[in-house]
Amino acid sequence: MSTMDWILVAVQGLVVVGFIALGVRSGGIGLGLWGGVGTLILVFLFGLDPGEPPFSAMLIIIAVVSAAAAMQAAGGVDYMVVVATKALRARPSALNFVAPYVSYVLTILTGTSNTFFSIIPVINEVAYANKIRPERALASSTVANALGITSSPVAAATATLLQLVEIYHYDLIDVLLITIPASLVGIFVMSLLMSTRGKELADDPEYQRRLAAGEIRPPAPSAKITLLPYAKRSVAIFLTGVLAICVFGFVEGIRPTVAAEGGGVEPMSVTPLIQMIMLTAAALIVLLCHVSAGSRPARSIRPHPRRRSRSCRTRSGAWPSSWPAC
Repeated sequence: MSTMDWILVAVQGLVVVGFIALGVRSGGIGLGLWGGVGTLILVFLFGLDPGEPPFSAMLIIIAVVSAAAAMQAAGGVDYMVVVATKALRARPSALNFVAPYVSYVLTILTGTSNTFFSIIPVINEVAYANKIRPERALASSTVANALGITSSPVAAATATLLQLVEIYHYDLIDVLLITIPASLVGIFVMSLLMSTRGKELADDPEYQRRLAAGEIRPPAPSAKITLLPYAKRSVAIFLTGVLAICVFGFVEGIRPTVAAEGGGVEPMSVTPLIQMIMLTAAALIVLLCHVSAGSRPARSIRPHPRRRSRSCRTRSGAWPSSWPAC
């Protein structure tokens, strides 16, 4: 490639990144809208050929979101957060290791990273009560939460990745056999390293000074969650769907057979199975958990952020990352 070709590729990359940034700033459906604008510019201005829309990936996302929304409307997400909270409080002394794995598993089971926001106050509260630097568990849990997306069979990222690897004859299980072991080892190493970050609170002179001066206030207790009557049932249906996807992925012999391109028959791909199973799970949750098909969850799974106390900041107004959160 010539120098001009490299410059052209760099400019096109900047266009892609720029419109992704605009979409992220807009939030929600804005990401898709600005993505369409970016595609238009790449086609008309740079003369690039548009690719085929990833319809299979979009259908998987629609199916999984439908099932997750039905489960949330039935109170299932709240129940999973309650279980995660109990796991965090069960071994408070091992919070630096427990919190990342709880975050990781919660993301795998729900297929979304939004549920992590609901356990952040709990991690902070347990860390404060046990005199553990909160940034250790919070930072590693945030990274583990992102790794959970790549390890979840019902995550939108996994659905998109499947379209890229199926042309090389790789399947869902091939992807998970790489992402899950790598994530488990990576989380352990990360937690081990984060456990040594910063001084212990008992040996931190700045923390002790603030504590003695009354500048550090204990975090507010996490709000009590009232479970809906069919919360557990909705979780059971959703997780049964996830388990069924994994079983069909591992055992090709039990999949339905479809006509092969070169003649004969072959096992059905996992991609349409994910769509059918998760849509069925959504329908069963609506039917058996008495959820209205047109209803929307009444409460966001993102907790409202609490403002930090101004007394915990430095005189310049900056927030030192090495100091514990209030």
